[in-house]
Amino acid sequence: ASTDALRLPVLLDARLGSGTVPAAGGRALVQVSLRGGSSAVRTASHLVVVIDVSGSMQEGDKIGAVRHALARFVETLDPADELAIVTFSDDAHVALAPTGVGAARDTILSAVGSLSAYGGTNLDAGLGTGIALAARMRAAGALTRVVFLSDGMASVGRTDAATLAGHGDAAHALGIALTTVGMGAAIDFALLEALATRSGGAFHYLDQPSEVERLFAEDLRSLV
Repeated sequence: ASTDALRLPVLLDARLGSGTVPAAGGRALVQVSLRGGSSAVRTASHLVVVIDVSGSMQEGDKIGAVRHALARFVETLDPADELAIVTFSDDAHVALAPTGVGAARDTILSAVGSLSAYGGTNLDAGLGTGIALAARMRAAGALTRVVFLSDGMASVGRTDAATLAGHGDAAHALGIALTTVGMGAAIDFALLEALATRSGGAFHYLDQPSEVERLFAEDLRSLV
């Protein structure tokens, strides 16, 4: 099939002879050029962003950096995308129920702007709630992903490493990959890496709160 029929960009171009590479010496020279491009067809994304809003997220205004980066990220989403937000501190809460971006971008941005930090760190509740919500959002032909962001160790609820890492296996069984994000030096590196590895996702470490905007703008944007 031709590239026109598939509506895909031309990534490989080969020609026999040209103004810059002529045929010579009785032999035909082949000029091959490669150029980047992206498909004209984009799969809808169903994303659950799980955010640590424990009291430590106030330090260095980490929660403010997350609000700003997430708002910028929402502006880049397509109308067909669906987004949900889960927050966790002493317990987990659905800050934004699964919402289609197309007609509700302002509603989503309002939910993002209301994020605030307080209390302890219940990683277990945040992971469980986020994965369960993503499972309900799954749809044929759509990419479903959980983005889990935390700046600390589990201090509330179930805190044993085996139980927490088991959420990665549960997500994998559902066909849902976890993108884990750790902010600062107080995170549980081993846990966040295990969650990502077991689920088939990726782990990102942010040394400074200011790096969260780059993460959302580049690495997380590449997910969709």
